[in-house]
Amino acid sequence: MPSHGSLTKAGKVRSQTPKIPPKPKKNLTPRRRNTATIGGGYYTRRRPRARPRPNNMDFSSDVSSALLRRAKEIDSLLSGVAEHHPYWAAAYYLTQALALLFENWDRDLSKEELEELEWYIEKAGDAAKSIRDKERRA
Repeated sequence: MPSHGSLTKAGKVRSQTPKIPPKPKKNLTPRRRNTATIGGGYYTRRRPRARPRPNNMDFSSDVSSALLRRAKEIDSLLSGVAEHHPYWAAAYYLTQALALLFENWDRDLSKEELEELEWYIEKAGDAAKSIRDKERRA
């Protein structure tokens, strides 16, 4: 069986080629990139200690403002959803009712606000009935 070239000249070309420095890498390797984005292992992360809160503080205003903020976030998300979605009306009226409740969390509802709340809940009930009717027809 003929060989391609003599063994005495093996490695000649490689040793004669000039060494070119490698290009600097732009991205991390996938393993390092995933570790950086996701974080280390499950057991390596330490939870920060919770600060003890004094018992004499009243957090009711913080709770009502957080609840109102969440209701407004849901309302803004609903404004981006198409109004012809079957659940949109029920979600919209319930969100309006929640926003009204959270705005008046620390005080009593007036007669007009109570009527408005009842109207929102009634409209949400009507929307739920129409959803049920559509499912029965299907």
